Amino acid sequence: MVRSGQSGHFRKPGLQWRWHSNLTLAAGIAALVAADQLAKATIRGSISPGSSVSLGVLELVNVANTGTVFGLLKGSSGFLAALAGIAAAVIAFTFRSLTGLQRLGSALIVSGMAGNTMDRILMGHVTDFIYF
Repeated sequence: MVRSGQSGHFRKPGLQWRWHSNLTLAAGIAALVAADQLAKATIRGSISPGSSVSLGVLELVNVANTGTVFGLLKGSSGFLAALAGIAAAVIAFTFRSLTGLQRLGSALIVSGMAGNTMDRILMGHVTDFIYF
């Protein structure tokens, strides 16, 4: 325990760092979700649904996907949004036991799930825009 300032209160070493670290993580996830939403809005505003723009190795497309990867489970947006919430809770519960790289990967997964869940709730589908 370390004495904190003039008040005589004790605090555990590293507590402030964890709070700061969690705030940084939350801000990073929020920034990634915002970037995801901006990219999808840009695609929806510049490429007609079903159309594509070739960039050589990949294409930018505007596809409304009500399912999962490759269009599996079509029409399951509500179920998939609930499943994403459960998955995010599991990741949050196990987060402390993860290493730094695992935490980074988890943050990327959570930000992708959050962006897609926002799409499902607000529009009823996810805007897919990268095609290889």
